[in-house]
Amino acid sequence: MLLGNYEALVQCDGAPLPEHGVLVEGQTVSCWIPSQVGKAFTISWQQHGRTVASRGYVSVDGTCVGVATRHGNDALQRQVHKGVDSNDLEHKYHPFTFAPINLTDNPALPVKKRDITSLGTIVVEIFEAERGRECMCIRAGLQVNLHDDPIHEREKKLGGHRILLGAGIKRERPAQVSSRPAKPHRHWRRIDPNRPLATFRFKYQSNAEFLQAEGIIPKPVVPITDTPPRDDVLSNRNGRIRCKSNVEDTGGYSAENHVQNSSGEDKIITDEGKDGKADLIRQALKEKTTQTKRQPQISIDSDSDVELIEVSKRRRKDYTSKVYDDVIVLSSDDE
Repeated sequence: MLLGNYEALVQCDGAPLPEHGVLVEGQTVSCWIPSQVGKAFTISWQQHGRTVASRGYVSVDGTCVGVATRHGNDALQRQVHKGVDSNDLEHKYHPFTFAPINLTDNPALPVKKRDITSLGTIVVEIFEAERGRECMCIRAGLQVNLHDDPIHEREKKLGGHRILLGAGIKRERPAQVSSRPAKPHRHWRRIDPNRPLATFRFKYQSNAEFLQAEGIIPKPVVPITDTPPRDDVLSNRNGRIRCKSNVEDTGGYSAENHVQNSSGEDKIITDEGKDGKADLIRQALKEKTTQTKRQPQISIDSDSDVELIEVSKRRRKDYTSKVYDDVIVLSSDDE
């Protein structure tokens, strides 16, 4: 995400996670990102176009997990947080990893009282920085205590995920450890802790259906496939004949035995056998084409079950007909 001259990203497998529902409110920008159990990720931030000293604070689930300062020649370089350093001398770090939330429905089980309102969020705050007073302190590593305790079922968030630290990974360039006494040095500090230059809030969510229902991410598009042609219908520009083979005559009204002549009279084909059915069809077709200049020559297979015949009322100069199994196809040459 971008906000003014500042940028923050959450990356997984070397690529930024897709950001949905980006919302800018003053100096704060927020979005939704997908989470997947077991996936490690990195958090990075950077400033563009400015060379002022900046200090960034990274928090996950409400716990600060990284602090860094960019100034001087490094002011425009990207700061990447891969995880939390080990407190031993093995030069390892533990990567940030998405993990499931431990739930309990036992009210008697003691549960630590922790603020879970920030559960499911990754926050990057960037402040303008300055050097503090000189001191001789010994620098200590950052103490991190993430949400690894169970929470009650009723307090479960819809996402169902949290962030934990994975197994230790050796750093490519281990930090140099010196046994010499500490020298006078200055710490960087925020000029105004209450006024960040930019705040980035990533809300991670594993429930895609929830995000779709809220309109945050689009619903999956169902591919449209061409409907295969019906094997009982053939049509052309002049007329259409629909037929259905092997239809059992019920003797009552149905789509299989209903025909209509040119005068609008309905005729119901009853149990008269195939020959009787064909005779009625011939009669209906004859009445429907009496107004044309030249009556079409139609060949009907007496062994077919014809359901409905519809002939265009346009004038025709010439007609031909073909029989394909149980389907009559009409064609003509129009002016």
